[in-house]
Amino acid sequence: MPLRILHTADNHIGLSFAQYPDLVRDRLLEERFSALERLVDTANERQAHFFVVAGDLFDKQTVTKKLVERAVATLAGFGGEHVLVLEGDKTMLIWLGKQMLGQVDTPKVAIQNNVASTPAGSVDPATPR
Repeated sequence: MPLRILHTADNHIGLSFAQYPDLVRDRLLEERFSALERLVDTANERQAHFFVVAGDLFDKQTVTKKLVERAVATLAGFGGEHVLVLEGDKTMLIWLGKQMLGQVDTPKVAIQNNVASTPAGSVDPATPR
């Protein structure tokens, strides 16, 4: 049986779009989530085993709790084995990881950071599961 992985990166949820008028900015902010929802739907339709966000799910470390909750809820809709969220150059997931893990009610969503101390509940690549 082939292994199927849906891979995305640089979603930049929380990007401010401050230079645009309110109506356009609101549409652009909403489209970030719509795109993530379509990716989850595609992964489910194609029966992917894993959903990997390879960096910069969020645009910065100071996104609101509401954005984190909505992103986690969207990712939790993935029906495969696991979601793996990796940090990028814009977002270090030490802080976001703790906030996200507080919202995750499923073991499917794992947070990985690139520092020696890994938040509880995240995946340590050196430790086999």
